[in-house]
Amino acid sequence: MKRYLIALTIWTTWMTVYSQDNSDPFKGLFEDPVVAKGEGFEIKQSLVDERFYLYQANLAARGRKLDETQREAIQAQLIDKLVTHRLLARRATEADKNKARETADRMLKEAVEKAGSIASYKRQLIAVGMNEDQFKEHLVENALSETVIERELSPEKYVSEERIQSFYKDNPGMFTEDEKARISYIFFSSKDEEGKEMEGFALEEKTKLAKKVLNRLERGEDFLGLKKQFNEDHSLSGMQDVVLASKQQLYPSLASAAFSMKPGKISDIVKGATGFYILKLYEIIPQKLHPLEEIKDSVKAIVTSEELQKRLPDYLEKLKKEAEVVIY
Repeated sequence: MKRYLIALTIWTTWMTVYSQDNSDPFKGLFEDPVVAKGEGFEIKQSLVDERFYLYQANLAARGRKLDETQREAIQAQLIDKLVTHRLLARRATEADKNKARETADRMLKEAVEKAGSIASYKRQLIAVGMNEDQFKEHLVENALSETVIERELSPEKYVSEERIQSFYKDNPGMFTEDEKARISYIFFSSKDEEGKEMEGFALEEKTKLAKKVLNRLERGEDFLGLKKQFNEDHSLSGMQDVVLASKQQLYPSLASAAFSMKPGKISDIVKGATGFYILKLYEIIPQKLHPLEEIKDSVKAIVTSEELQKRLPDYLEKLKKEAEVVIY
């Protein structure tokens, strides 16, 4: 459960247009034009380009490509997001900054723990085009914006005990965890370099490779060690040592294999949508409805976020007017 969904709310408020003088054919070739400004800050094109690159890298890490028809809209959103962060940073107190740094440190620690290891964490950052300093900077930036908003809007005061209980009662599905399997897998792609399904000799050789790896596992070799050598899934989840997934999150044949195994066991070769898998099951976690007493803070955070979403757009618009923000 998330404390607040502020980042998502901020994301929905962005907008911009950019133009430049083309009278001189060389003008702007080496310039870094200002694309937005307000009292006490300017945002230049180079920063927008950097954030756009990270956005594209994040898409690629999830196996997706940029829809070129959305390029201008996404760049506009990025500019408005940067403007929002600058406006909120201007209102931050020292206490806000200290709290944001503490929040970012905690989130960084959680990211490493979720990745399973420092090495896996670093691989995930590389996959999305970031280094550790950039990731920490983004965490602090987002945490500072959230902290300022929480302090200035104080949405908690609009959330009563009755409202929390009513929301929990009306939305049981939000607080029920599906049965999940904690697994690791080694993936062998059945697609060629052009993304077409392998046939004939190529498919036969890939199948032989999967069988050889399975034989080595059956002889007792370390699963994670062989995963590092042979795994061909370079997505974020694929690079994690262990993943936690429900049946709905897995391809049907993988779900069938994972949830029919006993912990500690290794599957046969399983055919997925784009290749072959060998799974290792670590644990099955049963479905669970969390009691309100156990997740009350999370329920309150969701209700508070709803209240915040109602008040945030007018608040941000007020800040823009006060700072005389101009987006070119």
